[in-house]
Amino acid sequence: MAARRSTDASKLSFPLQLVVAIVAAILSAASVVWVNQSGIKESQASIQSDIRNLITKMEEREKVIAAEAKTRDVSINSEYVQQKNRIEALDAKIDEVKRNYQIADFETRNQMKDAIAAAIAAALERRR
Repeated sequence: MAARRSTDASKLSFPLQLVVAIVAAILSAASVVWVNQSGIKESQASIQSDIRNLITKMEEREKVIAAEAKTRDVSINSEYVQQKNRIEALDAKIDEVKRNYQIADFETRNQMKDAIAAAIAAALERRR
């Protein structure tokens, strides 16, 4: 019966260059993600603020229209329809912004995965 090779993990050793390359690849990928996320969060906060402002303005406008209709006894049907159409258009734009944010987030995550995979592959290739 042939002698079994030891499978003791404490006896594994890696070249210092490989360890440094892997750590550097992970840190660089993490920094890329951190920078992208901070930029995305800032732009998302700005977009959310703009959306809140638009919604507030639209609500105020709807209140003004309703008050004018009561005081003058004027039909506001056409104005209401226009406001409703504007609201629907803004809702569609909000949905589009959300989709674009999700796509950007997905692309960022894929780029990070690709960068990590490339760094590991390069480190393994250098090891050979």
